[in-house]
Amino acid sequence: MSDYEVTWDDSKIIPTLKREICDKLGETAWDMLVDGIDIPHHEIEKTIRCKNMRVIIERLEKMTDKDTVKDILIRVRHGFEHNPIYGASKDFIECGCNLDTYLKRCKESFKEELVKHNTEGTKYWGDDITNEVLEYFLNTEGLLAPIRKGSELHIARHPYDMNSYFKETDERKKRFHFCHCLFARTSILSDEGTVSKTMCYCSLGLIISSWEENLGVRLNGDVVESVLGGDDTCKFIIYLPDEVIKKYT
Repeated sequence: MSDYEVTWDDSKIIPTLKREICDKLGETAWDMLVDGIDIPHHEIEKTIRCKNMRVIIERLEKMTDKDTVKDILIRVRHGFEHNPIYGASKDFIECGCNLDTYLKRCKESFKEELVKHNTEGTKYWGDDITNEVLEYFLNTEGLLAPIRKGSELHIARHPYDMNSYFKETDERKKRFHFCHCLFARTSILSDEGTVSKTMCYCSLGLIISSWEENLGVRLNGDVVESVLGGDDTCKFIIYLPDEVIKKYT
């Protein structure tokens, strides 16, 4: 939700995961997690239905407690490097650093962008914004912009492959088309099992990153729904500390 360009390198995901694991659990932890399997590669894993990542996350969940696993994955952030020099976005500052005003602006701006794509027949992230897709965005709470409910931001995700998602009738394949994670999505089609939805804390961390830039504090959150866990959609919550509520609302 920031007006600076967010970029990341898929090749950094596994090195970042390894670093976070070793920082939290010790240098030998990574070797134990990858013992007997291949280290996941972002181009190869999707072709083998993410079997190596499935094993790593299963082992990680057995190795330590849930909060530690969450803390590790939430800092992986798809390999995106948090850079505190960015600070608050221009849009946030122009909204007087008022969170509710900023959320309203984000919603209106994104809606306007999608309507334009729909009218002009242009693509958004490689997908046609058909009438069906546009209605989905307009009618899904927390999709155009997070919804603040007290001290929580409620956030919904859109399908990764929207055009295939809306054409698909098989529920399992629909969840596959919904998932964004290249280290997990093809596992939805595997009979050997799906990568644990715990992996979605990585996506949550990426979402959190821009809010940390704007609000100037470290944030936490939770995965509410995940297609990896059998849900129809992916939804997240970001928890806002009291200091943020007092300062920015």
